Amino acid sequence: MFGQRRSGTAEEVLVAVAGAIAGFVCFCLASSAIYIFNDIIDREADRSHPEKRRRLSLPARWASARQRRCRLSARSADRRGVVLDGGFGRVIVGYIVLMALYSLVLKRAMILDCVVISIGFCLRAVAALWQLR
Repeated sequence: MFGQRRSGTAEEVLVAVAGAIAGFVCFCLASSAIYIFNDIIDREADRSHPEKRRRLSLPARWASARQRRCRLSARSADRRGVVLDGGFGRVIVGYIVLMALYSLVLKRAMILDCVVISIGFCLRAVAALWQLR
């Protein structure tokens, strides 16, 4: 994604690099929001798991702050994605919705969970293509 434009005017190269960086930041925000969301959803189940309960975790009193960061990251990624390109924004929204559904329901369905994760990686590639066109 970052190495697409190596030729052209300095302005074209700068615009291409800025767009690639902005797209990268959008997906980092979207992924972060989903990871935080998934941690919040799984918090109670992780406490009763023999191995996962030993993992370091933020105190429960910080959960509302994590929820706010999750919402902020998702909104920020969505807004930036739409500003960058309408198609790119739709891919980001689709990624967020799909991964939220995964966290809530789809990860409990054998085989389907692997398919959903694979689709998530494919959506990242599709988003990169939108940024490069």
